[in-house]
Amino acid sequence: MFKLEEIFLQKANRTVAYSSYGAASATHTVLFFPGNMNSRLFSPAWKDSEAIAEEHDTRVVTVDRCGVGKSSGPLLTSYLEWVDIVDEFADTVSLPKSLHLAGYSSGGIYALAVACASRLSTNGRIASLSLISSDGEYTNPSLGVDVKEMYGGFTHEELSRQGKNLELAMKNVIMMENAYGGLKDPVRKEIAKNDLNESRLQGIDGIAQDCILESQPWPFSVQEETMTFPIYIHGGDSDQDVPPACSFWLKSILLTNATLFMYEKESHSMIRRKWSNILQTMTTTATTTTATTTTTTAATVANNNKGGSL
Repeated sequence: MFKLEEIFLQKANRTVAYSSYGAASATHTVLFFPGNMNSRLFSPAWKDSEAIAEEHDTRVVTVDRCGVGKSSGPLLTSYLEWVDIVDEFADTVSLPKSLHLAGYSSGGIYALAVACASRLSTNGRIASLSLISSDGEYTNPSLGVDVKEMYGGFTHEELSRQGKNLELAMKNVIMMENAYGGLKDPVRKEIAKNDLNESRLQGIDGIAQDCILESQPWPFSVQEETMTFPIYIHGGDSDQDVPPACSFWLKSILLTNATLFMYEKESHSMIRRKWSNILQTMTTTATTTTATTTTTTAATVANNNKGGSL
């Protein structure tokens, strides 16, 4: 059973909603940032999420971003604002000294920002970082992704305007509603719909903020020498939502500290089937995984249904 809680952060002057599940007295704690159109109700492995966390002696804490679910606004204008919120959150709820950071899809950039710029990092509290089907810095020419193609014809400039972002967010929400409605398994359908509905409790502005931030250059720098913890990048070579090129690009900027696992014939929903592998990789010193690692160049594949997963 997911434990749902909210806490008021004095310095940030806002409420943060979060969930926790897994082993009661866990050896490992994962601070997890879900994807766009996901919330603290996101179940990486559907109904098996809790059992898998317990199997790996892990507690998973999933945090809703500002304006998503029951996390209050104002909306974020920078990833660095999220870093400050996470620092205060970790101290306020007394998270363990050693934490594994993980981010899925849009949540990957939030996790990377925390890994690069937070007190958690400078104080040596990060045990590992896992980026799962993560977005990249789309304004960076070295990534080689056509943002206009990826976001259904919207340019960087258009994505930075709230009106256009709301238009795109509404389009994506409708697409996800239709996709979830087509799920044959009634349990999965309920889990998916509850998650999507939770993410838009306050409307779609919180969903739109991800695209706004993704349309801007990152306000933090990746310094390999300061990121001494293990970094794991998980991607699917058939991902139609986030270009597989992002996983290879992240590996190139994180260099020696990062291990890339590219799963063959896997889509953006790869996390649903590989959650046990991902937890095992981040919580053990000897990596054991069935993933196939490839050194070939990923094709840039994109489509308009950004976020969510089946």
